[in-house]
Amino acid sequence: MFSTVNLFSEKEGEIEKFLKLYFNENISIQNKLYWQKEYSNPINMIEMLSAFADNSEKFELAFWISLDNNIFININDFTVNDIIIYLLERYPK
Repeated sequence: MFSTVNLFSEKEGEIEKFLKLYFNENISIQNKLYWQKEYSNPINMIEMLSAFADNSEKFELAFWISLDNNIFININDFTVNDIIIYLLERYPK
């Protein structure tokens, strides 16, 4: 099973702006209001979680992750650090 990052926005272009900042390149996506990335190793999503937390005030985005089938966790300024710690504990290297 893959873990996923899901980005949602009600404002067209917000997801592309965030992804451009994160990947440091121009990004064009089909669905302007939703984006998903799958990770075979959930530890690899920590970098994106951190980038979102550091820049959350710049974007109108909803950031969700799924580690288990049909269970979604909202990421925000209040939860991001606990989620990162949880990922490191649940998926040790």
